[in-house]
Formats: sequence, C-alpha cells, structure tokens
Amino acid sequence: MKKLIVISLITSSLAGLTAFGQGYFVFQTGKSQVWDCFSSSSPQLSTNVNVAFLWAANGSTPEVSMYLSSPSAPPDVAPSLVWAAILADPNFMLAVNNANGQVAVAQSHANGTLIYSNGTAFPVSGTSPDVTYSLFLVGWDANYATPTLAAVANAAVGWSASFNYTSFAGTAAPHSMPLIPEFGVWGIPEPSTLALAGLGSLTLFLFRRRIQAGGASDSTNNH
Repeated sequence: MKKLIVISLITSSLAGLTAFGQGYFVFQTGKSQVWDCFSSSSPQLSTNVNVAFLWAANGSTPEVSMYLSSPSAPPDVAPSLVWAAILADPNFMLAVNNANGQVAVAQSHANGTLIYSNGTAFPVSGTSPDVTYSLFLVGWDANYATPTLAAVANAAVGWSASFNYTSFAGTAAPHSMPLIPEFGVWGIPEPSTLALAGLGSLTLFLFRRRIQAGGASDSTNNH
C-alpha cells in the first residue's frame, strides 16, 4: 500500500514538473477576425468555425502560405491540398494542451472572436517558457471536431497570416495574443466538381444559343 502511495506521489510530481516546463499560451482573439465564407454567398461572422493554432521556431514560414486566403479571396485549390500543406508541414506543430493531451480548439463566436478555455492560460506540449514562436491560425467547418477529421472530409478550410507570440511560465503574467490578421474559411469544390460545373455551364450556353438560333430562324420565316 505504501509503495502505491509513493508511486502515485512520484507520478503526480513528475506530471507537475512536465507541465511546469512547458510554455504557456492564451488562445483568445479580438472581434471580427474569423469569417465564415462557406455557409453563404458572402463572408459573415458566425459560430460555424472551429479554430486551432500551429507553432514553430521564430521566423518560420507556413508551407500553406503558397496559397491565397482572405475574407474576399478564396484559395484557388481544393481543400485537400490546403490540408496537406498544413498538416504535413515539417516545421509547424498543432498546439496540444499538455494538461489533457488534446488539440486546443476554439469555436468562433457570433462576433468573430475566439476564446479557448475561457481565456485561461494553458501549457502547450513541446514548447518552453519565455520563447518567441511563429504562430498561425487554421479554421474549418465546426461540424468536424478536429483538424484531422476536417482534413479527411476535405472540409472547408482557411488560415491566418503568421505572427509572433512569446510563451510564458505558468506562474507568470499571461501574454495576450496580438491582433490576428483576419481570415475567412472557404469551401472550394474538388477539381472533378469544378469540371462538372463547367460542363453544365457549357451545355446551358449551347442550349441557349440553340434557342436563340431557332427564334431567329422562325422570325426570318415569318417574314
């Protein structure tokens, strides 16, 4: 019995030391920084977006930056390619809450804000305190709980520009995230869908031309 108590105390102490050694973050943003661009014909603020953040050594550039994303201009590639660039990036890691082992995910509020864990600080696995990191946010359809599930479903996706953030020790005063460059989450059809849409448009165009030609012919015959 004593051995079990001792082992339990040692385990708890090690867990506490592990958490203490991690860098702490506050995952919270200002208003109108996350836009839902897949639920309607125009960008809007809504509660339909889940957001996580990725971190890397200071000065790192996300591979997904090769594509364009903003509230007014969707990326011109399929979501599967965007997800691959995000999740396979060798430099950037998804922020995992070291306290529960889960990816830190915040759902957007109706005014476009993000508030994870009520704005409290949490340790991010693999980071250290008092280190400046490069971060960027990734958003997706809130019907999917995690970025991995969203990627498997080729769900709508968007991301912010990268920015700097300095972690802190758990006992230090929290560091707020800076004003994040606003971004929209877009759902782009796969290439096959685009091809079918193009074919449908061409068919409709030819059909209209045929009707117009027929109308012109009837008009000539009437004269």
